[in-house]
Amino acid sequence: MASKKWLNYSAIILIRAFTLVATILHKNKRWGKEGAYCLNICSDGRGYYAWNPAIFIYHDLNFHFTDSVEMIMTVCSENSGCNQEYRVDFEGKKCDKYYPGASFCQTPFFMIAHVYCLLSNGKYAASGYTKPYFIMIGIGALLFMFLGLLYVDKILLVLGFEKSVRLSTLLILFTGSNILNYTIDAPSYSHIYSFTLISIFVYNVLSFVRTPKKSSLFQLAFFAGWVIIARPVNATILLIIPLLYLKNRVEINYYFRKNNFALLISILLFCIMPALLLSLYKISVGHFLVYSYGHEKFDFINPHLLGFLFSYDNGMFLYIPAIGFSILFSLIKLQDKYRNIVYSSVAILILSWYIHSSWWCWFYAYSFGSRTMLDLLCLFSIPMASSLSIMNANWKKIFLSTYTFCCLLTMILYNQFHHGYLSDYPIKDYWTAIKAMFGI
Repeated sequence: MASKKWLNYSAIILIRAFTLVATILHKNKRWGKEGAYCLNICSDGRGYYAWNPAIFIYHDLNFHFTDSVEMIMTVCSENSGCNQEYRVDFEGKKCDKYYPGASFCQTPFFMIAHVYCLLSNGKYAASGYTKPYFIMIGIGALLFMFLGLLYVDKILLVLGFEKSVRLSTLLILFTGSNILNYTIDAPSYSHIYSFTLISIFVYNVLSFVRTPKKSSLFQLAFFAGWVIIARPVNATILLIIPLLYLKNRVEINYYFRKNNFALLISILLFCIMPALLLSLYKISVGHFLVYSYGHEKFDFINPHLLGFLFSYDNGMFLYIPAIGFSILFSLIKLQDKYRNIVYSSVAILILSWYIHSSWWCWFYAYSFGSRTMLDLLCLFSIPMASSLSIMNANWKKIFLSTYTFCCLLTMILYNQFHHGYLSDYPIKDYWTAIKAMFGI
């Protein structure tokens, strides 16, 4: 009975070890050198974070404090690489380009820093842009990584994967994806938060489909709304509901016939976060519906499908190949008991691939790997675990050897990325970075 509980101590120990490693790396990079902590809220991350000081300190949803506070009173103003403009003009008023879902994930850590600054007797200004705020955003990303990986393990446990398969999958995700970069090096970006929100959502969907009950229904509804306002493009994850509903529709229909009020409550819970976003836009620019990205758009007629996968400019198979191979391997020897969930996951991932590769900046410049795929890491974990659970010994050796090679490649590139390589677009030093690692 105890083995069926999600609270699996082996997985928790492993995830704690991952978090400890990430914490040490983050501390060494950001807490030592004076001013290095500034990079915790940098580039795109400035826009995601800005909602918190705008709401809780300056009460300024037109973000005028950016010029009068952030760009004058902080060391960030000295780092031109961090100073990407996150405000856009909308009918004569300033609006934050980025959505606030990730910022709401950061809010508890922002508030801890704010209270600390207020009680510091003037040592740190409670401006939203002194050292404690930057440090706490880094800590927040570490905790969200821990929570996200924990829910990945819960997802795999609900699906019936063995302990060894779950632990192996977690290890591959940690070393073979770009989760380290967006936890340690870009903690204010939305991706680590979207990864965790989606993982919680998917777990509750699977739990509800397996055994319909109010707690799972209410959580999946609330987190579905939160996922959307973190990054609306991730609304593709909602397709997992109808895809899994078909398998257990009789029991689910019976549940809703007996619990009409629960369905109403879940709809209201789903609307909370989107309603909050619309309200913020109304206050900011006078309209509920705002496309805040201005001229930046999708081109669905001309997607860069192959470039997204194989380009030197962050192509998925060149930087985080273990994630891509997880889909191919699962389909080679797909077991019947995992067929429905693997097909559902792959369908959503393929749709997401098409959408993400249709973005005007399909390579998502100045990042590491196909960073938008990190958001969907829990979906990649399902075909990956399926491939690792194969019984054929020869195939298993091939899969494990390939995953090991892929993880080593990702770690090499991650190290080189933070030693001056792979950052000038278009990227021309991919092979140079690899050879330099070995002194070639």
